[in-house]
Amino acid sequence: MSDILTDVLQAAPFQLWAYSEGGGLRMITKQALDMPEQPDIFPLNAGDVAYTDGGFRDYKEYHFQYSYGKRLILRIESVVSLSKYEEEQLAIELPLFVHHTTEAQQKRLLQKLNESIGAITALTDLDALLSKILDTTMEVISEADIGVLWMYDETEDCLKVQKTSAEVNTRTMKNMRMKPGEGMVGTVFEKEKAALYPTHRDVLFAASTMSYDNLSILERSYPFGEAASVLCVPVKIRQITRCVLILYQFRYASFTKHELNLLQNFADQVGIALQNAELFDQLQEQNHLLAKRNDIHERLVSLSIQGKGAPAIRETLEDVLGFPLMLLSLFDDPVDSNASTFAAYHQNVIFERKRSLSTPFIVEDFREEVHEVLPIVGVGICLGYIICRKREPLSSLQRMALELGIPILALEFIREKSVTDHSFKASEEAFQTLLMAETTKELKEASRLLKIEEHRPVMILKFELEFDMDPSFINLYIHRFITDIMNDFKEKLSVLYTKGTTVVTLLYASRLEIDDIDAFLSRFTQENTNMRMRAGLGSQANQLSLLPRSYKEAEKALSHLEVKGEWECVMSYTDIGINRLFIDQPQEDLHAFIQDFFAPLNAIEGKEERLSETLETFMNNNRSAGQTARELYIHVNTLYQRLKKIEEILQISFHNSHDVLQVQLACYLRENVHEENKR
Repeated sequence: MSDILTDVLQAAPFQLWAYSEGGGLRMITKQALDMPEQPDIFPLNAGDVAYTDGGFRDYKEYHFQYSYGKRLILRIESVVSLSKYEEEQLAIELPLFVHHTTEAQQKRLLQKLNESIGAITALTDLDALLSKILDTTMEVISEADIGVLWMYDETEDCLKVQKTSAEVNTRTMKNMRMKPGEGMVGTVFEKEKAALYPTHRDVLFAASTMSYDNLSILERSYPFGEAASVLCVPVKIRQITRCVLILYQFRYASFTKHELNLLQNFADQVGIALQNAELFDQLQEQNHLLAKRNDIHERLVSLSIQGKGAPAIRETLEDVLGFPLMLLSLFDDPVDSNASTFAAYHQNVIFERKRSLSTPFIVEDFREEVHEVLPIVGVGICLGYIICRKREPLSSLQRMALELGIPILALEFIREKSVTDHSFKASEEAFQTLLMAETTKELKEASRLLKIEEHRPVMILKFELEFDMDPSFINLYIHRFITDIMNDFKEKLSVLYTKGTTVVTLLYASRLEIDDIDAFLSRFTQENTNMRMRAGLGSQANQLSLLPRSYKEAEKALSHLEVKGEWECVMSYTDIGINRLFIDQPQEDLHAFIQDFFAPLNAIEGKEERLSETLETFMNNNRSAGQTARELYIHVNTLYQRLKKIEEILQISFHNSHDVLQVQLACYLRENVHEENKR
């Protein structure tokens, strides 16, 4: 299947890089172009395309700048030229190409991880296992040039080199004795926390705490002083750091947090493999158990590689265990409703316990049934839980099945979260492109990516959610909200993206009434009492060019609800009424207008006259003298005297329509602005 780079460049060599503010540079893909230098980053505005010829170098670069500080850089040979049309096509289609390429890379990486985990956990000889661990690490983190595996020697209280890459003089390097807290390896071991050293300067600074002897041996083993960036992670067995994996990179872009998280997740699985190796002597007589274990692992890995998802993995575990499980993801769609209900009921207990990531704990539910809760851990954080009713103690097979299933589920949760995040991010970027589009072509391209029908009337409906709960559970409730609203309204509404605690949706005109949305919000908040929500609805867009207006109107409607302090309701922009004139007006200006208007009355205000109150009551009663006098408990002649005095002080006439309009506006603003401030 062809892609945009193949269509434009054919077989020409290239490199494609991605840059983001805070995320740094990373190479997405390349074809027969081996240029180790990183692209230079310089300021560009969103939508700009910049061209650099590389100076005296034999390549040139095209920089495509997008919103949110995202940039794609295409590096090609100097002899290759791109037309203006090809530049425009690349600017439009490269983000989607990168999205698909990244997704495909993640799938391949997941398969390699699963294969690698299976390979290392199948080894029991410690020396072979350590060699396999390092080899597999270099395969998983393909950006690494050199890798070293260190192991702690308790008798000497130091870390020793166990395995190195082929390029390193292992015999020399094995003379090193790294104390806890010394250099990068000792620091990571002591702090028990993974570390990223993204620049050459960071590497040198971290290595400065090494002893002279260790530095000398290190340089004789390999020119490590030239390292451009370094990853260093602890490997734990039973929550105790026993090894340290360190990877060096000498070319291309520096390591990023993505590689760090990936290596840490892999190190978690390495710890399990090492632990299994230590236990092998105790289990070797149980050959049938090991055979069963391999069968379970193959089944779980096969399900993961085939993309069957967490529910299928749970069903397989239930088949092996012989009893039902509840499976909860804290960062994606709830796997089953029972688990999310259980988590909501016990969220305080779970929050207190989730700091001990690998330790199961016991919870008693409202029916006095005892449940065991097992954390699903990956990249150093709790991703979710397996929950099962506490019965008899688990057998070795059952416990082993859970230990095999938890890492697979962790990888599955990470993959699903990554795919969801990529999907929402791509949708958000496409929507932002639509909002900023200046040409019909840009509008149509953005709407195509968002799957918006060109001539179908739509409106933007934006939700804002607020939570009274532990932040760990917010994603769970947001996804529950999205799932419920999509189930309730089906083809009448589609979710574009989420950002923080807001959800942006597309509402198809004439399909749904505001009352229906109000009813949904009311029902949802009754079922989920620890959250509340509101929504702003823009006007109908009969063509794509009107969608940005509908979005801005939805935001203004939400702002109006926020100012009024109202929740559990939907505000349509068209229902704001006269307040549309003031919604963008600074509050300071409104207060100044009110103050300036009423200041002359306030300056001489007396208890007997109450001129401001008289004026407001008079206007509220549609200038009916009789009704106003009755409400103020004064004679009508007294009222006329006050009104005359008000006209003189304010230099107005109640017979002048312009003056009357000004008075009505001042009284309206005073009443509404004061009410909103009270809230």
